[in-house]
Amino acid sequence: MNWGTAASSQVPINCRQLGKECKELSIPFHLLIGFAKDVLPSFVTTHGIGGVVTDFAPLRVPMQWVQDVQERLPPDVPFVQVDAHNIVPCWVASDKQEYGARTIRRKIHDRLAEFLTEFPPVVRHPYPAEFQAEPVDWDACYASLQVDHSVKEVPWAQPGTAAGLAVLEEFIKERLKFFGTDRNNPNRAALSNLSPWFHFGQISVQRAILEVCKLRSRYKESAEAFIEEAVVRRELADNFCYYNPNYDKVEGAYDWAKTTLKLHAKDKRPHLYTLEQLEEGKTHDPLWNAAQLQMVHEGKMHGFLRMYWAKKILEWTTSPEEALKFSIYLNDRYELDGRDPNGYVGQSWEEAGWLNHRVIGLQGAPRANLVQPPADQDSTRPMSVPAHCRERWEEECKSRDLFVLFFPLHQAACGLFVGSTTKAGQSGLFLARSAT
Repeated sequence: MNWGTAASSQVPINCRQLGKECKELSIPFHLLIGFAKDVLPSFVTTHGIGGVVTDFAPLRVPMQWVQDVQERLPPDVPFVQVDAHNIVPCWVASDKQEYGARTIRRKIHDRLAEFLTEFPPVVRHPYPAEFQAEPVDWDACYASLQVDHSVKEVPWAQPGTAAGLAVLEEFIKERLKFFGTDRNNPNRAALSNLSPWFHFGQISVQRAILEVCKLRSRYKESAEAFIEEAVVRRELADNFCYYNPNYDKVEGAYDWAKTTLKLHAKDKRPHLYTLEQLEEGKTHDPLWNAAQLQMVHEGKMHGFLRMYWAKKILEWTTSPEEALKFSIYLNDRYELDGRDPNGYVGQSWEEAGWLNHRVIGLQGAPRANLVQPPADQDSTRPMSVPAHCRERWEEECKSRDLFVLFFPLHQAACGLFVGSTTKAGQSGLFLARSAT
C-alpha cells in the first residue's frame, strides 16, 4: 500500500513522542509491527488483555482492518470502537446518508452541548504494569512502512502533537481574525493549515474547536465559519463515506447527477491531458499548473483552488470515471491530508455532478450550467431548483462576492443569473441551457 508523502515521517516520529509521554505517565507503550489482524489478536491472547479499544475511520480500508481484528479476537474480549475522529460520533449524528450540510447541520448542533466538552486530564498511572514493553526498534519500524519515497517530505509541516498545537496557537493568534472574510482568498494567509494533524489524529478537531470558541465573542464570524468547516462539513464528509460504499466512485453520486454527467459525456473537450501531464503541471492553464505544483512540492493546496483544480480535471479528461481516478490518485499521493473523507467527498461532489461539470471559472464566476432535476421529477414542466443545488450555488457565489438568481425555464431546465453589485451598478451573466 502506498502511504504517500506524510506517513514517511509522521508515523515514526509521532509514535516516538507518544511512547515518551506514556513512559512519563507510567503507561507501557507496546509497538507491534505488521498488520493488526496478524499481530494484535495473538498479543491479546498471550498477555491476557482484558479489552481492546480502537478509533473510528469511515473509509473502506480502516473499516476492513477493524473487521479483521474483530473476527480474530477471543470471543470473551470486549472490542470497543470510539469515534474520536469527530465531535458528535458519526452514527449518533445520523443513522443515514444525509443529503447535504443543510440536513445534518441542526442534528450536529443539537448534540454539541453533549459532546463538545473539555478533555479529562491524563494522570500518571498509580500501579505498575505486570509486564513492561520491549524497547522499540525504530529503524525496523521505519523500514516496515510501505511508502513512496519518491514523494519528498515537506519542511513546513513537522509531525507530532506538539507541532500541531503550535500551528493551532499560531492560527488563533494570527489568522483566525481573517478566517471569516478571507478563507476563500488564496492570496491571504487566513486558513488554519491544521488538516494534516487532524488527518493523522495528532490533534483533535475537538481541541481546536474548544480553543477557537474561547475567542467567539471577539471574532464571531470567523469562529462560526471555522465551526461550520471543521465540524459540520467535516462530519458531513464522514457521513457520506460511512453510509455510501461507493464514496470514491461515480456510482456513488445521486441519480440526477449521474444523469447530468451522462448527458454531457460526448461533449467536445478542447483539451485532453494524460495523468503524467497533469501530475507534472504541464497544461495550458498557468493557474492550474501552479496549484498542482504547489501540491507536489508542499503537500497542500488552498481549499478554494482545490475546487477549481478538480473541476478542470473533469474538463480535461475523457470521462467522469477517468477524472475521478486521476484526481484521487494525485490528491492521495501528494496531499498531506490525502486518503481522507474530506478529499474523497470534495472530489466526488465537484466531479460527479453536484455542481455540473460545466461550472468553470470565468474571472471568478461560474458559467454555462445545467441543473438536472431528480429522476422522479416530472421533466415535461418547468422545474424548480433542488434545494441542495441552490445552497451550493448560493454559498459559492457568496464567497466570491456574487449574487445568483434562479428561475424556471421550459421543460427540464432552469435558468441562473450570476452577477455582481458594484458602485457602477449591477452586471451579470445569464446562465441557461435546456436539458434537451
